[in-house]
Amino acid sequence: MAGVNTADQRLSDILNQKNQFMNEAQSNYDRAYGESKDKYNELIQAAKDYGQQQADIQQQKTDQTIAEIEQNKQKTQRDYLKEQRGAYSDYTRQTNEYGTNAEQMAAAGLTGSGFQETSRVSMYNAYQNRIATARQSFNDATVAYDNQITQAQIANSAALAEIAYNALQTQLNLSIQSIQYGNELLNNLLQQKVNIGTSYDQLWQSMYNTLLNESQFNEQMAYQKQRDAIEDARYYSSLKKSSSSSSKKKSSSSGGNTTVNSDYTENSQGKEKYSLEEIKERTRWVPQPGGQDILSFVVGKDGNGKDIVEYYNSFADLIKKRA
Repeated sequence: MAGVNTADQRLSDILNQKNQFMNEAQSNYDRAYGESKDKYNELIQAAKDYGQQQADIQQQKTDQTIAEIEQNKQKTQRDYLKEQRGAYSDYTRQTNEYGTNAEQMAAAGLTGSGFQETSRVSMYNAYQNRIATARQSFNDATVAYDNQITQAQIANSAALAEIAYNALQTQLNLSIQSIQYGNELLNNLLQQKVNIGTSYDQLWQSMYNTLLNESQFNEQMAYQKQRDAIEDARYYSSLKKSSSSSSKKKSSSSGGNTTVNSDYTENSQGKEKYSLEEIKERTRWVPQPGGQDILSFVVGKDGNGKDIVEYYNSFADLIKKRA
C-alpha cells in the first residue's frame, strides 16, 4: 500500500513557512498593541494632568476671591473699631466738665440745671445709638462676607467637580478607544492567522496529495517493471533460442570484430524513440566469442537497403536509449 512520509522535507518546508508567518503576525501584533497601549496611556496621563492643572487654576481663583473677601471683612472690622473709638471720643469730649459744651452751659447759666442733665442723657443715647448702628453694620457686613465666601466655596466645589468629571470622561473615552483599537488589532491578528493557516494547510494538503500520487506512481512503476522484467526474461529466452542460427551467421560475417555503438543519432531511415513492441521486433541476440552475447537493434535501412544496426551490452541500455 502506497504511503506518504509526513517527514518529507517538502512538507516540513511548508510547515516551517506557516510557523514563520504565524510568528511574524504575532510579533507585529505584539509590537502594535504595545505601542498603542503606551500611546493611550500617555494620552490618559495627559488628560489627568490637564484636569489637575484646571483644578489648580480654579482653586487659585477661588482662594484669591476668598482672600479678597477676607480682606474686605477685616477692613470692615477695622472701620467698626474705628467708629467705636470715634463715638466714644466724641461722647467724652461732649460730656467733659471742662470742655466746650460745659463752658457754653456755664456761660448760659445752665450748669447744674435740668437742661444740662437732659443734654448729658441725650449725648449718651446718641453715643449708644452710634455704637449700636456701627455694630449692626459690622455684623451685617460680616454675614454678607461670610455668605460670599460660602458661595465662592460652593461655586469652587461645583467647578472642581465639573473639571474632575470632564477629566474622567476624557480618560474613560481614551480607555474605551484603547480597548476598541486593541480588539481591532486582535481581530486582525486572528484573521491573519486564519488566512495563513488556511493557505498553508491547502499547500500542505496539495503537496501531500502530490507525494501520495508520486508514491502510488512509483509503486505502480516498480510493480510494472517487475512484471516487464519477468516478461522480458521469458521473451528473450525464447528469442535467443529461435535466433541462434541466424545470429551465428551474422557473427561470422562480422569477423568477430563487432563493436557496441550506442551513440546512434536518428537519420532519415529511423527515429529516436520506439515502443516496447517495436524494440522487441527489431532486437536480436548476437553471440560473441567467449560466450558474452550482445543485443543488435535494427534502427532502419541505409541507401542501399541494408539494415542499420546498433549494438548494446544489455537490454536495460537499449531501453534507456530507445524506449
